[in-house]
Amino acid sequence: ALPASWNLIKETRVPVWGPVSPADAKIEPLFILGPSRTEQLRKGIDWHVKNGCKKLALIGQPNELGAEGKKAVELQLKVHKTLKLVASEEVAVRSQEVANAVLRIKDAGAECLIMATDNVQVALVLKKIQELGLKIKVASDNGAGGTGGTNMVGLAGDAADGFVGGLQVNL
Repeated sequence: ALPASWNLIKETRVPVWGPVSPADAKIEPLFILGPSRTEQLRKGIDWHVKNGCKKLALIGQPNELGAEGKKAVELQLKVHKTLKLVASEEVAVRSQEVANAVLRIKDAGAECLIMATDNVQVALVLKKIQELGLKIKVASDNGAGGTGGTNMVGLAGDAADGFVGGLQVNL
């Protein structure tokens, strides 16, 4: 359930079960299933740290997606004292212009990246990272990563090798 559907859910009172973004939606009768984008991104950050990352970057959108990315970073910087946020960039919603954000995270010396955008932007960032020959590890939530689907991976092609995406269900 996304913010665009919240008024309809409130008005019709039709029960809805599903993942919710942002995570703090308090709408009846909306029942949250699975981890929020924030929780998925927190796990992505944990994965980065476990694999040696000390310099983290974030690319998000100027909306709820980006806010959840910022929240995940804020929370995990308190957990991982050796981790430093070296860049936080925004790309406009539906924009295919990601090169400037990638160049800024490169210039900041980022070793790993968390994405809080749509899946097309994740694919474009992965392709730009590959084009520049960078060794930046990338993780994202299920919504941005399209984990298990072709939305992101199909567009990114072999640039998606090594990408880590969240799974929006509890196993």
